[in-house]
Amino acid sequence: MQVYIKDLIESQFAISMDKADVVYRLLDTAVNNNERIEVSFAGIEILITAFLNNAVGLLYEKYSAEQIEQCLTFIDLNEQFELTLSAVKENAISKYKK
Repeated sequence: MQVYIKDLIESQFAISMDKADVVYRLLDTAVNNNERIEVSFAGIEILITAFLNNAVGLLYEKYSAEQIEQCLTFIDLNEQFELTLSAVKENAISKYKK
C-alpha cells in the first residue's frame, strides 16, 4: 500500500499538528496491524520537524524501531527532508528507548 502525505493532509505544506495527527493515526494502525506501507512525500514543499515529531516520532513511544522500519518505508524525500526525518527518528529512539 502507498500513502501520499500530500493527499492525506490535503496540502503541500506539512506544517499543521492536526494534520500530523491524521498521519500518525494511519501509521499507528499500520504498524499495530503489521502492515507494510510506503509513505510518499511527493509534492510536499514544506516539511517541519514538529510535523514529523507528531506524525512519526510518537510511534517510537509505542513500538520498537525494528517494528516501525519493518512496516514503514519513507519515499520521495528530498535531501533536507531525509535529514529532518533521520533527526526525528534518532531523537525519538533516544527519548523513548525502553
